[in-house]
Amino acid sequence: MTTQAIDNIHSVEDIMIANKNVKQFFFSPATMRSFKSRVLDGIYKIPSEDLVLFVTSEKGLTDVREYCVRSFDVHTSYCDALIDHRYSTAREAKRDAKKMSKNDSTSLDNL
Repeated sequence: MTTQAIDNIHSVEDIMIANKNVKQFFFSPATMRSFKSRVLDGIYKIPSEDLVLFVTSEKGLTDVREYCVRSFDVHTSYCDALIDHRYSTAREAKRDAKKMSKNDSTSLDNL
């Protein structure tokens, strides 16, 4: 498993490459298609936790697009939902990701 330094991650594309290099399928075309996923531009670093945040959107069974703040772990190159919360707009999701980055914490308590 490759360890990425947080300073080497500059874009969502860097996250996608690192995730693919550890044989994960988070960004594979089949996975993206099955969840009707899109990855939005922009990353938000949390150096104290070695995480990089980014925002995705998915369409559920109701065909309503929802947005999610995701985390990328620079040590494992794995991606996951950061919090169990869906946003109705990209703007809200990006706003919270940016605030978490500025606070250097994944906590939503102080947002």
